[in-house]
Amino acid sequence: MSAALGLPRHTRLVLSLTRLVCGCGWRAAMSERDQRRLAAGGRKFGHNQLTHTRRRLLKRGGKAREANPVECHRLRIAVKKMRYASEFLQTS
Repeated sequence: MSAALGLPRHTRLVLSLTRLVCGCGWRAAMSERDQRRLAAGGRKFGHNQLTHTRRRLLKRGGKAREANPVECHRLRIAVKKMRYASEFLQTS
């Protein structure tokens, strides 16, 4: 494995990937909407994700009293997703 890292082929691959990422050529294939979302930055993205997850959680939680086991399981999953998303997006 370490021998492969010294090969010219590996260097070409790394340089090609760097040009692709830094040149932002991959953005040309994105829709205008997705380009705007990408330009909005992480804070807005995080806010939108938490808002979406919260809505789903409230929708499932509103029916919790008369929920069957499958619906309760979906609610638990929604709670976990909210927890994981908020932990991931929190500032240190």
